[in-house]
Amino acid sequence: MVDSETTDGHRILGTWRDEIRSNGNRIGTQGSNNHKKTAGIIRNNFNDYFNQEGQVEWQLDRVLEF
Repeated sequence: MVDSETTDGHRILGTWRDEIRSNGNRIGTQGSNNHKKTAGIIRNNFNDYFNQEGQVEWQLDRVLEF
């Protein structure tokens, strides 16, 4: 079900994508969808770092597309 990658770097898409597509990209709520303020700050700090000075040259090639 999960995505995988061959030894030569080719991505093999998992079957979970078929489930998402067949359900109209709608996944049910798994909780209140509320986070603590501190958790949001930490998430945003990671986001800023990995999209600026922490970015690696190959990461944009690995962004998954539906």
